[in-house]
Amino acid sequence: MAQVELWKVFISLGVPGLTLGVFYMLFRKFEWQFSKVPRQWVGPIVVLFLILTAGIIFYALTLWAPQNGNRETENRSNISTTGDNSPVIQGTKGDVNFFSK
Repeated sequence: MAQVELWKVFISLGVPGLTLGVFYMLFRKFEWQFSKVPRQWVGPIVVLFLILTAGIIFYALTLWAPQNGNRETENRSNISTTGDNSPVIQGTKGDVNFFSK
């Protein structure tokens, strides 16, 4: 499988897939040779890998999080019209007030 197509697969899996792809490419690039790991170290190594992966995912998600809460209520404006010459409501004597939050 070509490297570009492999990256497309990783990207299609979202942030977790991209994280997995980065670790996979690092493993292939440096060709690390691992010696036999004692049985008692397998669990902590797997947990460390999961924590690192979760940390990268959490960091990526915080980068894409909305910055200012709910945009729908933030961009809402209140318009009140009064007066006879109002362009919106007739019989309001021309007074128009705009309130925005």
